[in-house]
Amino acid sequence: METVANIFLKSDVAFEINEISQIPLVLDNNNYSYFLTLYSFSFLNSSPNIYDHLSFDYTITTTDGLIPPTTTDTTYHKDITPGIYDSDDIISLLNSYFLQTVGSVEYYPIKFVINPITEKTEIHFDQNAANTLNITNVKIIMNNDSILNNELFRFDTNTDLNFNTTNTYYQSNNSFRISTYNNVLLTSSSIPGLVSLYGNDDGITTSSALYVVSSVASPYSMIEYVALQPIDFPINNVSNLSNFQFKLIDENNNDLKLLPGGTPDFSIKLAIKRRRR
Repeated sequence: METVANIFLKSDVAFEINEISQIPLVLDNNNYSYFLTLYSFSFLNSSPNIYDHLSFDYTITTTDGLIPPTTTDTTYHKDITPGIYDSDDIISLLNSYFLQTVGSVEYYPIKFVINPITEKTEIHFDQNAANTLNITNVKIIMNNDSILNNELFRFDTNTDLNFNTTNTYYQSNNSFRISTYNNVLLTSSSIPGLVSLYGNDDGITTSSALYVVSSVASPYSMIEYVALQPIDFPINNVSNLSNFQFKLIDENNNDLKLLPGGTPDFSIKLAIKRRRR
């Protein structure tokens, strides 16, 4: 095939590229068949898994140890900063709220862990640590903004979690997931005739997806596709090309979110080619 144009496009401000060429490509459909050839595309893994306002609220009840005892309830409110977290980050953050040091010894009356077998989040109440810290009860408040009701932890309950000598353990209803999607789709809506098939649990439908890559990567690492064998997509019934739009979406057809001021470093390399009929 003959190359009509090599094209490199880049965006530093969004997971979308929308460029208009000052010189449209005129396609001679009478004598040639035209194709879009995808060479590569890449982007930073900078889409946050915590984007909306989330919080973590809890109450610790302590006693002075006297008879009869005097108890004190202290309620804490923690705002969860939007960002890109891995599982260790977010578990460590929650555990840090309960860390107390006596002398040089660290105590965690509440400890979050992810069960490696069930992948569910477990919350444990350490009775020995609670006794040392004069804690009689810990209540985790399950409001709508709670990170535990978020799509990552998925406890899915509005009932507060009370930890004491009777209740020492809770488990999430669903497995923990660090992201709501595992794949990213490269799509284009500006070039007619680019049609793919996309399938999920709901069946197979037509899609403007050109390629799918895994989104599983370390935060802020580069996710890149480079064609071992360039992929050619037929371009049908188009007299000219001037608008080049490409967009990254998740496997649920949602736009990828970007933190304010974030830089996605989204780029794509392609070519328009032709073959004589």
